[in-house]
Amino acid sequence: MFDSRRSLNIGIFLRQFRASNAYEELVGRLKAADSESIGAERLRAMLKSLPDVDEMGKVLSYSGDSSRLAPAEKFCRDLATAIPK
Repeated sequence: MFDSRRSLNIGIFLRQFRASNAYEELVGRLKAADSESIGAERLRAMLKSLPDVDEMGKVLSYSGDSSRLAPAEKFCRDLATAIPK
């Protein structure tokens, strides 16, 4: 769904958290508004990496098997559904 560059950039960002479930951990921290444990620099990097509206629409409308999504796509889907607008 995402182009390879976007997926790579988000993947690099997620690897900073060094956990097998990095995207789930990060979404949980963001949902709890725990920005101190994430850090300002990481939050800025995340904002630069996030997909545009069209890409998010594709991820949110995906109705297939979620295990087929790349980690970057899972992260963005979970982030969009977990954090209120």
